[in-house]
Amino acid sequence: MKELIIIFISLFISEIVSDWIHSLVGLDYNWFTDKFDLLLLLADFSIFLVIYVPIYLILKRLINRKGN
Repeated sequence: MKELIIIFISLFISEIVSDWIHSLVGLDYNWFTDKFDLLLLLADFSIFLVIYVPIYLILKRLINRKGN
């Protein structure tokens, strides 16, 4: 159950932060409605991953430390 909570919180925070970064950079790409553009798709996905992975690792370490 802890793992599911960590994943949900990480996804939630990452979505908010990546949307903020997209608005700062001016990246307005929708995978489903816009014409396929590999560069924009990779930029969008990379921004999300660069945010998600550290948040996930930090939350996992913090929550597991509290549980012990």
